[in-house]
Formats: sequence, C-alpha cells, structure tokens
Amino acid sequence: MRIGIFVACLGRNDAGPETYERELISHIAASPNGHEYHVYCFTPNANRAVPGKGEHLRAHTLWPGIRPVAASITLPLMLLRHGIDVYHATFVPSPIQSARAVFTMHDVSPFTHPQFYPGNIRRRLAPLIQRGLSSAEVIICVSENCRQTTEELFGIEPSRLKVVPHGVSNDFKPMVRAEALDR
Repeated sequence: MRIGIFVACLGRNDAGPETYERELISHIAASPNGHEYHVYCFTPNANRAVPGKGEHLRAHTLWPGIRPVAASITLPLMLLRHGIDVYHATFVPSPIQSARAVFTMHDVSPFTHPQFYPGNIRRRLAPLIQRGLSSAEVIICVSENCRQTTEELFGIEPSRLKVVPHGVSNDFKPMVRAEALDR
C-alpha cells in the first residue's frame, strides 16, 4: 500500500504539532512493514526535518511556496502521481481530496473556546479542521474528551472516530530517583 503523510508543522518549531509529526514519521521509518510512505512538506526546511528517509519513506516538497495553493493544487496532484491509496492529514487536510483520507483531530478548543484564538487564525483554522472532519474516512482523536466533543459538535458518526492518544518519546523513561534529582 502507498501511504501519504501530509505534514503542516514539521520544520517550523511548532512545538506539539511538530513533535507529533516528527515522532509519527520516525516510528514509521524505524519499523518497515512492506508499505511505501510519501511525506509531503510545505518547505525544503520541513523536507530536511523528515527523519528516516530511505527506500520505503520518501519526502517531497510541495510548490509553490504559497501554502494554500500548494495544499489545494499541488498536494492532490502529487497524491495522484504517486498512486497514494490513503493519506494522513496530521494537522490540516487538502481542500481537494484525491485519495482516501485519515485526519488527526488534535484539539477542539478552536470551537469550544474561540476567544483563545486571534480572529485571523480562527477564521483560517476552523474551516480547514471542519473540512478534515467531513472528508476523512477515519478521524484520529487524541483523547476520549476530544472524541466525545467532536462527535457532539459536528454530528460525526462514532464509527469514524478513533481514540489514539499521543505517544511518549523514547527520550522519556524511568530513572533512578537520585539521578533524576541530580539532573
């Protein structure tokens, strides 16, 4: 199977969303499973940040450097050109679907607490998230609260909503108390 991963935050120092994208890709790269992966990035910097590139994991930079154009036109064309069977939109989806989609719903707060978001970000982010919710066959929710709220707010069929909590990096592990105190 050919699987596409559309990253929007990698290479931008975007904290949580970027960490999610990087860790997802690094774990895929570390466990070859016979699938072919294509990671689609907005910038050359993001492409350089893709971990584990190799025979089963390739990275592509979308063009032009105008994000809405690249996501709307170039991404769907590249998904078709590479014969992608399903793609995972890790933060925002392409406005035009050319492959079956999985969408990660990280946060419901733009809808439950819009006052926490500047107007221009909320006006740009909310429609993209709603598009991802309406077009994806499977929606990954990062918590049970996210799943319940998404189902209630958007009337999403429960069978499309799957709870997959964010993982924990291998950098975090139990340590002897004295060593932890020294650090």
